[in-house]
Amino acid sequence: MGVGGDKATGGLALIRPAMAAPAEMPEFKGNVAAVETAPYWDTALGAIEQKHGKVRQMGYFLRTEHKDHANKDGKMTKEQQQAYLKEYRAKLITPEDEALWKRGASNAGYHYLGCAKTMALIGKALAEATLEMGKK
Repeated sequence: MGVGGDKATGGLALIRPAMAAPAEMPEFKGNVAAVETAPYWDTALGAIEQKHGKVRQMGYFLRTEHKDHANKDGKMTKEQQQAYLKEYRAKLITPEDEALWKRGASNAGYHYLGCAKTMALIGKALAEATLEMGKK
């Protein structure tokens, strides 16, 4: 599970060794392989995904009248909230980010952002691991 790349934290960082462990068990030696997929995570797309998360969070803060944000008094109309969010998004996500995201991502992080390049590289690594097992 290489989602998040080499900088995974929390549960994701903890589960990776457990997911790879069966490949080292004697009863699976030679017919099970663990393939690291973190190296294929697209860090540029991942950074843009984090920016999208910040925009979603700001939308939540505005709707819920969060005490540390622009609509803390609850006086912003829906239209004002949308305008604020649009401006916030424009400051955070550049046109270059938009173009890269449109070209490279089609899904959420837990699906490797739907990045075809990432999927192709993972597929190649899995195929190579399978071929290597076939040699033994």
